[in-house]
Amino acid sequence: MVSRAARAAGCELRRVGPWTGTNEDDPFPAPAPDGIYDRKPDENALAAAFNGGRVAVLFAPDTPAKVRGQLKALVKEDPRRVLLYPEPGISGHFLVGADSIRRLLSCTHPGPAMLDELRDFRDDFRGQTP
Repeated sequence: MVSRAARAAGCELRRVGPWTGTNEDDPFPAPAPDGIYDRKPDENALAAAFNGGRVAVLFAPDTPAKVRGQLKALVKEDPRRVLLYPEPGISGHFLVGADSIRRLLSCTHPGPAMLDELRDFRDDFRGQTP
């Protein structure tokens, strides 16, 4: 389980509130498709994606290229219902993370244990809906 090994990998797993998006004019936005993004997708598309059981792997824009490459390889291993994108809001707080409908994994130390935690997060929370 992701929470037991998270601390050893320099990661913290937290419960978070539900993703709601920002646009109440469109109650049924299209979810962000699975894939690797150069920019963060629209908030409403992310909310719909998380509500549909997708997980996201996030990285701070200043994350080293080597780590970004490892994250891309991780997503390509099993891309079903997974998004990868830069998240400017995590800069200064943590380097890499993963997000789902009600969970957030934040990691500060890159390495093999962090990648294992991201895999566990993906496998544990992918497919969960509200």
